Amino acid sequence: MKNNLEEAKRWLKEAEKDLEAAKILKDKTFFHLSCFHSEQCVQKALKGFLYFKGERFITIHSTGKLALKASEFDKDFEQVLIIAERLDRYYIPTRYPDALAFPAVPSESYNIEDAEQATKDASVILALVKNKIEKLI
Repeated sequence: MKNNLEEAKRWLKEAEKDLEAAKILKDKTFFHLSCFHSEQCVQKALKGFLYFKGERFITIHSTGKLALKASEFDKDFEQVLIIAERLDRYYIPTRYPDALAFPAVPSESYNIEDAEQATKDASVILALVKNKIEKLI
């Protein structure tokens, strides 16, 4: 595996871009996609932290489970477990109509409040991950 810090930086770079995309999509009223990219931001940020801590081959896609795994290395991640679990609901239903009750579609099922909360949650976890890695280098 590549240097743990370099691998973490790669994942954090993508997490930051997902958060940026989430904010742009929210402003353009693509609330479902804003929520999805917020979830992706957190998934990538937490994976970056775990790679930094030496984990390999992370196949988990649940932000709640990733935060729980991160809490095994640093108890401060316990404080964001509820936030991470809340973001889990945006992984699949924001993209696939068959993940919602008929006749709902993702593009009509999310609102500004959802997108604002999701981007706020993503910002909190991304900041925590960045802070932890900076303290450890």
